[in-house]
Amino acid sequence: MSEDNPKGQGRHRLGEWRREKPGEGSTVQADARALFLLSLRRVAPEAMKDLAGEPYELISKAIAERGDVEERIRLALPFLLSGSDPGALEWLYTPEAVRAASGISVWGNRWNLGAAWVLDQAVQTLAIWLQTFGLRERHDWGPFYNGFMIYEPPSVAVRGWNPYEETESEARNRMMKEFKLRLTQHLDSTREDLAVQAFERAPRKSAAEHFEWLVRYQVLGDSYRAIADDVGRDVQTVREAIDSTCRLIGIPLRPPEKGGRPKGSRTVNRVHY
Repeated sequence: MSEDNPKGQGRHRLGEWRREKPGEGSTVQADARALFLLSLRRVAPEAMKDLAGEPYELISKAIAERGDVEERIRLALPFLLSGSDPGALEWLYTPEAVRAASGISVWGNRWNLGAAWVLDQAVQTLAIWLQTFGLRERHDWGPFYNGFMIYEPPSVAVRGWNPYEETESEARNRMMKEFKLRLTQHLDSTREDLAVQAFERAPRKSAAEHFEWLVRYQVLGDSYRAIADDVGRDVQTVREAIDSTCRLIGIPLRPPEKGGRPKGSRTVNRVHY
């Protein structure tokens, strides 16, 4: 699957709607990055737990010192990624910001997630965790810094059963009728919103597993062979899927010798397909 093949890149989408052709900064790429991050949260929860540890504490202390530190952390990160001496950056971005940026950079390197956009997303997420109760504990990602939001659909709910007002049979019939009505309203409303935002239908794709394979290879350190054996595919298919997904989202693929989990990380249940 070539890098300049939009159809091939489109295979990474989960839903049936798209906004524009793939490319750096495009919504297709942003959607793919969101899917990768959601797979990371699900397949490698220990990486998210690690982000909620020292990096969270460092940014918490930095923001307590200066309210505008979030942007300073973002500005310092590219210099740290290029190998600049943290001490030389403190006069420009403040010691607190540089320490927080260093902690986030170390987290990214530990989990082979050193791409600038991943670390930028980590900064955004940590700042939101500080502002919103419960997100840190659930390890939810925040919205993308470039404006793309990981879409969390609204719930379709109905009023529950009150045994003092109606029988169980009556409640069941009422709730089924209410649910069917609200479901239809929800689908119609969502479809209208997609049309207003200039979405168009795309062919249904089934490559969600490619993002999970990439997380297993890149973050958890599994080999192509181990993943292929688990999912019942040949090694070449798994390798090509991981490589193309990696190019689509823009993250440096780890070298084969840099495998295995960071020291102290816990084993998680495998995801089988």
